[in-house]
Amino acid sequence: MPREKEAYRDQLERIIEAFPGREYILPSELSKWLKRDIRTVRRLFSFKKGFGISIVQLAREMLP
Repeated sequence: MPREKEAYRDQLERIIEAFPGREYILPSELSKWLKRDIRTVRRLFSFKKGFGISIVQLAREMLP
């Protein structure tokens, strides 16, 4: 079974602090948090239509 990356838990914690009580984050919310253009955010992360991206998936994708 693959191990999670070293900084995964820290990254997940930061996301939960920024978006308390949320399971999914919309591209517009994420672009404001990251201070990036919404088109850049959509290109960098895998959003599901109508749902956004789950905080767990976002934490995985933000790690190198």
